[in-house]
Amino acid sequence: MISEPRVSTPVLLAAAVPVCLATLAVMVFVLFEISGRTLSSEGPMRNLAEAAAMGSVSEVVRFLQAGEDPNRLVDVRPFAISSAIHRVTGLEAAVWHRSARLIQLLDRTGAIGHGETRRRLTCLAADVRVEEIVKYLAPDGASWCVPGQMIAEIEARSRDE
Repeated sequence: MISEPRVSTPVLLAAAVPVCLATLAVMVFVLFEISGRTLSSEGPMRNLAEAAAMGSVSEVVRFLQAGEDPNRLVDVRPFAISSAIHRVTGLEAAVWHRSARLIQLLDRTGAIGHGETRRRLTCLAADVRVEEIVKYLAPDGASWCVPGQMIAEIEARSRDE
């Protein structure tokens, strides 16, 4: 009588463990998604500032076309900029994203202008060290900026709401 070859227990375990771990990982991911604890479960961007902070140009354009004012103060969720910054304008959020392209888009819509808004954004760009935006907003330099002042104002605004 010929006996059939048997698979040893260690070999069976070596084959089953990765499959069980992968299944467990998927189950944990699903549970976190359902409970709302992952970034992808935060849902769509709620306003122009969140879209700008995340660098989503298409969403920024959509909010602009819907009539949202990029100069209006709005609340953003902690993942957008930081847990200390949660009350900003769309323009400020765009500077925080560090995208000169996004700032140029907003400037072409007329949202920035040539007055106080441009000066404040220039100082914020200097505070967060985005030289490309500083050069775009103030080609002659930003010597009038007080280092750290804009970030301090925005953090205070977020605390005081």
